Amino acid sequence: MSLPRHWLCFSLVLVAVAGCPRRFDPRANEIRSQNPQADAEFRAAQQQFQRGDLDAAKTAVQHIQTAYPPSEPLVGWARLLEARVARAQQQLDRARQLLQPLVDGPTEDSLRSAARFELGLLAHRRGDAEEALRQLAGFSSQIVEGDDATELHAVLADCYRQTGQARDALREYELFFSRAHPVEQAYVRTQVIPLISSLPPAAQTDARTRFGLVDPPKSDKAEAPASLRIGLALPLRGKDRALGERVLRGALWAAKTADPAGSAPSPATPPASRTAVELIVRDTGSAPESAAQAAADLAREGAQALVAPPTRAEAAAITRAAASGRLATLQLVTPSSAAAATDTRDYHLLYSNEERAQRLAKELRAAGLATVAVLAPASSYGQAMTRAFVDALQGTSVRVLGQITFPANTTTFTAQAKQILDLGPQALFVPATATQLELVAGQLAALGALSTQRVQTRSTEPTIQLLLSTAEGLSARLLTAAGRYLQGALLAPVALAGLPLVGGDTRFSGYSDDGGGVPGVLDAIGYDAVQTLRAACAEPMAKGQACTTELLTSHLQRVQLEGATGTIAFQPDGHRRGQPLLVRIEGAALRVLR
Repeated sequence: MSLPRHWLCFSLVLVAVAGCPRRFDPRANEIRSQNPQADAEFRAAQQQFQRGDLDAAKTAVQHIQTAYPPSEPLVGWARLLEARVARAQQQLDRARQLLQPLVDGPTEDSLRSAARFELGLLAHRRGDAEEALRQLAGFSSQIVEGDDATELHAVLADCYRQTGQARDALREYELFFSRAHPVEQAYVRTQVIPLISSLPPAAQTDARTRFGLVDPPKSDKAEAPASLRIGLALPLRGKDRALGERVLRGALWAAKTADPAGSAPSPATPPASRTAVELIVRDTGSAPESAAQAAADLAREGAQALVAPPTRAEAAAITRAAASGRLATLQLVTPSSAAAATDTRDYHLLYSNEERAQRLAKELRAAGLATVAVLAPASSYGQAMTRAFVDALQGTSVRVLGQITFPANTTTFTAQAKQILDLGPQALFVPATATQLELVAGQLAALGALSTQRVQTRSTEPTIQLLLSTAEGLSARLLTAAGRYLQGALLAPVALAGLPLVGGDTRFSGYSDDGGGVPGVLDAIGYDAVQTLRAACAEPMAKGQACTTELLTSHLQRVQLEGATGTIAFQPDGHRRGQPLLVRIEGAALRVLR
């Protein structure tokens, strides 16, 4: 079975290497033990790792290393698998400690090669490009064709780029480009443009051709199409790398799907979809000081607007740098409801968490129910959401019967469900993750406390007539696993992407097939960021005007469009106008409430 390819994460599940020593094949047939028990235990650990059950996989491989003698071939491979588990759990120092002896010690060749490969990927994850090159460069000409080869070339290209080796970077990017999905190719183009500019003029045209960057021929009879240059400063290395990658995928998808290459827009195409977009991407390295430099680089390269990182410290650095350069900035972090306006060019794409809680409280008041209870995590998030919800009910006829808390990592809600049952509220507010909501709903249904469950288990009428939740990280799993308990529930998620909606949603149709994976909240935010800036430039460009930063900033005040985060419009202070997104569970789908 082939594993899904994560085109920027580069997290490979390597298996044992066999075959000709001149070729390196991470997916060659695995080594087998003569001990059936050891073999079975190792295969089970691999399966647990591939399913994402990291703690169980770690326990299993540690047992193999202690239960069997060093002469058992799978002991070394178990150590390698433990290193992969450690890397997946962000325990990078531990992963290196496990791998280094396999590379330096008296290890058989196939295991040593696999360990070197993993050590190189680990070095790239740690941001050590030079070490990654020392470990991985030799594999470029040896690795067999496949997804692993594509990811290797992408890693090497990034490392060569970071170390200023433009020609080597372009060579590896070209190998990556030739094997990549269209969305991946769009990312590659954003990276090679500055590299190509460093080549001698005679070599630049050929390089641009190889990456599909040939300038269109100019015509005296028609003006060149107007374009919008959007700068994205995102963490593509370091601890926040996964966040930046998801935002980038959504942004690339918006730029690609809203302005299909080679096709002319029809008269029915919305103006926001007819504005050509060029994305300029710079890596912040998960560091505020690098974020400020990235903002300066993007301004120098002609970006009319910046999209800030989805992390607070980096976003603050971007805001300061963009303000000094007088660039419009679109913020992707959740703002504080009490935050004052910092700059007239600073716009917030998301509502505050407190606003989402208040929207749910408003819906509760409209439902005409008399009592409610709150079940929230004992965290700063849970406290803030509880306070916002309860404050929004002050002076109304709705009475709060109780505020129950639970540890943030709770996975069993038996005790809390019984407390709720004893309180007997007509409504329940659960500001928590979608996974926790699923567990809460299942436990309440087992006790017969939900009016939405199909089978009554108590002789009395269930008390909870309405369940409200922020459902953080909402995915289709909630509907399939607990939808039968949650019919009619009201949710206020940050965004909708890849979820079944009543009436359908085509925004991310084909996204997975095009290399984007399963879309989530961050993909949706990246998508909305590009579409919002495109919409702001649509009117001046339709009039033949260049979309300067000044025009873009003023037109952002007039923008109104339907996005994956709801209806997008802004107040004069740059915060979102209107009400946060609200959906109701109906059958196996979600209905968006206006």
